[in-house]
Amino acid sequence: MFIYQREEKTVSNSIVEAVRDELRQIGAVRNEAEFCRDWLGRGESYLRTLRFTGRQPSAAALLFCADRLQRLALHLSSNSVANGAYWAERFALLARDCRAEMERNALVRCPIPQNRVLQNQTGKYLSNHGGTVATPHRRGAERCV
Repeated sequence: MFIYQREEKTVSNSIVEAVRDELRQIGAVRNEAEFCRDWLGRGESYLRTLRFTGRQPSAAALLFCADRLQRLALHLSSNSVANGAYWAERFALLARDCRAEMERNALVRCPIPQNRVLQNQTGKYLSNHGGTVATPHRRGAERCV
């Protein structure tokens, strides 16, 4: 009997790992499980699963994290906490990076077709040549496969 072990894939330069490390550094989270649960809104093994499968964080997890970071930044900037201005700026930047990562991932998962650059008033997309290409599937939105 042979036992095969899948090679563990890593999420390279992931913004969520940078956020996790930053929060660990200041003592806001004790471990990865707590970070996944409280800062990503996911299960305790979420990052471990991402590393194993080689996937990127979901848009929902990135948005949840960005929202938490932004609220923390606002809290720190409005209170007289020692080094509050520095940390407020740092967390606001991390929140912005989470949103930017979410947008990058969305473009990779669902690229905008180059031949569907304009939608006319009838709801049909016009190609670069001016002809009608397709009608959206539902309520004016194309499905992404």
